[in-house]
Amino acid sequence: MRERLRAVEDPILDDDIVSLGLVTDLTVEGDDALVSLAFNAPLSPAEWEMCDEIRALCRGMGLTPRLYADTDRSDALPGVRNAVAVGTTVPEAAPGPAVGTLTMELERLGASVGVFDLRPEPTVESWLDGVEPPDVSDDQFVPPEARGVPVVRLGSLVPDPGTVPATDAVLEFLVPHVLERAEWGPIDYLLVVLPSSIDALPEVALNETPIQGTIAVGPVDEGLGPVRTAARELDSATPVIGTIGTADDGGPPRALEERRQVGAGPTPAYGPDCGRDRDRFHTIADVEEDLGCPYLGTLTPGAAAPEDDGGREGSTSDDRLPPSAERPLADESENRSTRAVATAVADLVGRINRRHAASRQAA
Repeated sequence: MRERLRAVEDPILDDDIVSLGLVTDLTVEGDDALVSLAFNAPLSPAEWEMCDEIRALCRGMGLTPRLYADTDRSDALPGVRNAVAVGTTVPEAAPGPAVGTLTMELERLGASVGVFDLRPEPTVESWLDGVEPPDVSDDQFVPPEARGVPVVRLGSLVPDPGTVPATDAVLEFLVPHVLERAEWGPIDYLLVVLPSSIDALPEVALNETPIQGTIAVGPVDEGLGPVRTAARELDSATPVIGTIGTADDGGPPRALEERRQVGAGPTPAYGPDCGRDRDRFHTIADVEEDLGCPYLGTLTPGAAAPEDDGGREGSTSDDRLPPSAERPLADESENRSTRAVATAVADLVGRINRRHAASRQAA
């Protein structure tokens, strides 16, 4: 059975899942094949495709596939599968509304999401801002929910940059203090909103939050300059793994549209659902080379934020990998660009996780 699984290749890491160490356990019990996989990024198109191939292979052998995620949850954040920071250094950027939009789209597609907002009081409002800061005197607390999403927002507990006490000094105390006490529960993706200033990014706060990396955000209505600036400045404080543009109309930035007109083609950077879709603007190779990291797409802040409190019934936070019949199906009325960014983020996180698992196997 294990040898048969060598026929399944990771479309991003360019090797088979057995050689990469992504098959962590394999048992055949009667007519059931129990396969444990180092897949930990719900909604990742690449991981969906590999799961479908594994199921087809098992059924071809007359076995019923039972696939499970061998989750590598951090002790620092019990119950949290993945943590990704989102931030900017560009004054006109609005990471709060962008995170709010991304959060609701991930939830809508079936992931369970939480938000840890480290910013002082924002200049651009979003639905996240209605959450009151936690009582940091409590030994333990359950994050309050907004629109069905657990949110911890430091808000007024954090002073503005340039004031006394210094923002970074307060965050050095607050971040580990809150992380030790917050009971997030089962979360697929924790989005950590960073303050919009390099000086307010204390090393201890970043080290205490076990993030896979940081996504830089910037407006792209007039081109990629703000995104490039945010990515390069943030990278001096925290590893930047990708970039997201924001635009009023959700369309591609002008620089990407110009490159499309001169024949720049897409690259299969994020698996079949992303790489083969010519409308996925984040796959333009020369733009990614210019930015120094993947461009994950363009968000229209507020586009995916419905007014009702969404439930969490669609969450995939348990360790069982959903069968292909449960694959989230997009509604035609949804914003296609927003949905593309959400799945690109999931695929990027999946790639990082699997590469880490493969490196441990090689060691």
